[in-house]
Amino acid sequence: MLIWLENAPVFGVDKDEDVVAYIDSIITCRKPNSDPELLDLVNRQTHRHSHTCRKRSKNICRFNYPQPPMGSTQILYPLDDNTPPTVVKSSKELWKNIRGKLNDLKEGKNITFSELLEELDVSERQYYLAIRSSLNCPTLFLKRSPNELRINNYNRTCLQAWRANMDIQYVLDVYACAMYIVSYISKAQKGMSELLRKAVDEAKQGNTNIKQQVRDIGNKFLNSVEICAQEAVYVVLQLPMRKASRSVIFINTSPPAERVELLKPLSEIEKMSDECEEIQSGGLLKRYVERPECMQNTTLADWAAWYDSCIIYSCRKTNKKTDIDNLPMENNEENNDDQLLENNPGVNATISKAVKKRIQARIIRSVWFNKEAQPNKHYR
Repeated sequence: MLIWLENAPVFGVDKDEDVVAYIDSIITCRKPNSDPELLDLVNRQTHRHSHTCRKRSKNICRFNYPQPPMGSTQILYPLDDNTPPTVVKSSKELWKNIRGKLNDLKEGKNITFSELLEELDVSERQYYLAIRSSLNCPTLFLKRSPNELRINNYNRTCLQAWRANMDIQYVLDVYACAMYIVSYISKAQKGMSELLRKAVDEAKQGNTNIKQQVRDIGNKFLNSVEICAQEAVYVVLQLPMRKASRSVIFINTSPPAERVELLKPLSEIEKMSDECEEIQSGGLLKRYVERPECMQNTTLADWAAWYDSCIIYSCRKTNKKTDIDNLPMENNEENNDDQLLENNPGVNATISKAVKKRIQARIIRSVWFNKEAQPNKHYR
């Protein structure tokens, strides 16, 4: 269930301190020892390991329980790229030891956070570095005592009304939230991963190009997936699944070393000389670099939003037949330019590139970097 709250601070827009203060006001994992009725409900919030915790033969709970105790609610970020390798290695090893000791605590231990650090023989800074070494994205950690290792997050009012287990979380990553919802929507498709894996193996064994392989895999998926009657009608009639009033274009603003580029077809690469290194296919950035001289002051954003590159074919067919006056005979055959180029080697074709301005601008998407965790990439 998704809940939108009015005037809630937004992660990445508002300060982390404001976000944390707001989270503390609506979400907790504490044991309310002064309220026996609520405490009884909170005890139902305790996480118990099951077969779903360790899918694919992994020994670590995929829900990350037990959760590490925290002296205060914090949003922790992964270690910076500039962190020395020795620090990264020692932090990862320390995190393995901490996780092992937390697992040994089972339901937890009635000690304070400071006493836990003493038992682990680590400083608070080392403790947080160890946790950050295990992260791949910004993660929220609630204030949690060592005896609350396995309690799910809850809201007091919602828990008293729901009176059952819940795990309420503040959304830090909108994309991750969308993926989480989609995974639940498609949860009924059991065995599809194995089916597609076999389809990929079968496609690789066949002597077909990559385009045909993708088509075969798509057909296998389409013929096996469960769809509703409405979607089946759209597929049979080849109707578009979606329509949009605006086009969207993505600009890869990552550093050049981190960009993923498509290679040219193998047939083109084989024709290239051994010294040539231009094996990447053209794209938006390449077209922008090669823009006309008259558009040198155009920004990348304007180029992506407003302009399209197109190729103009100028064809002139030479007719060797002459009439009685020794003039070229007229040809009334209706051939388009593509047919002239493909079927008539005697056609003189001039190919030139042109730029066409759109009537309506595209919507621009780009890579987003957190200005606090990655300021160099954010402001570059």
